[in-house]
Amino acid sequence: MIDTAGAAGGDDPTGWALEVLRDRVDQEPVYASELVGVLVAVGREDEAWQEALRHRRWLGGPQWQTLLERRAVTHPEEVIQPYRDLVEQAILNSADKRRYRRAVALLAALRAAYQAAGEAAAFGRYLAEMRVTHKRRPTFLKTLDAAGL
Repeated sequence: MIDTAGAAGGDDPTGWALEVLRDRVDQEPVYASELVGVLVAVGREDEAWQEALRHRRWLGGPQWQTLLERRAVTHPEEVIQPYRDLVEQAILNSADKRRYRRAVALLAALRAAYQAAGEAAAFGRYLAEMRVTHKRRPTFLKTLDAAGL
């Protein structure tokens, strides 16, 4: 039987469990999503965010997007670049027939992050740059126009 009381400093095994998970992630980063999930569940949002950034490639898309949504509420400036990365990934994902709609859906969250960070004008510049970068993707540009972006 494992003595969780001594390792956690009381009757709460949270500290011990997090220590075990951190050790596991150090050895096998594939377990990072579990660590991030536990950190969120116990209310350690900042630690969860740092671990997610450190181990981004091991998090699933839905978990990463949920973290971005949560982080945008308190630290919108920190989610701007990750959202931009997701938009670009969506646009370039040729295996996904709905990629442009996914990108546009992410743009709404990105615009909100820019606005919350006090950088609404920067979002407009980003969109203008995106239109130039992807000028050879007329279907994407039409999807942007249809969305009013």
